[in-house]
Amino acid sequence: MNVVGPGITAEDYENGKAKPIDVFEGRLQTWILAFARHIAHEHEQKDHSGIAVLLLASSVLEPLGGVLPAGNGPKNSEGKFCDGFEYVFKDMPRSTDLSVVAKRVCNLLRHGLYHEASIKAGVVLTAQNVPITEEKGIISIDPARFLDAVMTATSRLCGEIRSAPRNSPSQRSFDAYWNQKESDQENKLTSLVTPGAKYPPECGTSTIAPAGSSGFFTKP
Repeated sequence: MNVVGPGITAEDYENGKAKPIDVFEGRLQTWILAFARHIAHEHEQKDHSGIAVLLLASSVLEPLGGVLPAGNGPKNSEGKFCDGFEYVFKDMPRSTDLSVVAKRVCNLLRHGLYHEASIKAGVVLTAQNVPITEEKGIISIDPARFLDAVMTATSRLCGEIRSAPRNSPSQRSFDAYWNQKESDQENKLTSLVTPGAKYPPECGTSTIAPAGSSGFFTKP
């Protein structure tokens, strides 16, 4: 069975029973954020879960920014992260421009977590009434509230895309993002797969390709 999203098979997708936005939202909410929520709110070690929660929650900001219409910055990895951050935290209490905060969070939080497995100096994790604040150069984050804000914004953005008219900026931007992901994945797999080769049964379930029959390994 080829799986492209939580409870979504390749056959469901190709037959139109599941749409790209269903796969996109399911991957973020069920495969990533649901586990972050368990760690943050239910796990017996939840008081020590801040770094793990932020690793999972912040990983969603880049794809969120990727499906948004063009933002203020470039559409590279960091630019998408910043666009996603600004969408999620557009109402955050702040003493400076949100785009400046987004870039600092990208550097101090994202780069710290992904490259050093820790936050950089300038970010502190704390318990507070809001997800994130910035004051006098210090960014304070409540990991559980940060996660909740990301989950809420993900649902909101996916709802906006579902309800958007076919040729609206939101729909066009999502389609462009998704089509590019499909094309990139298909090209990568095509370059790896040897024509006529047989693959072991454990390759029968694939969660690495967005969609497309040529993007999956199948059982012989």
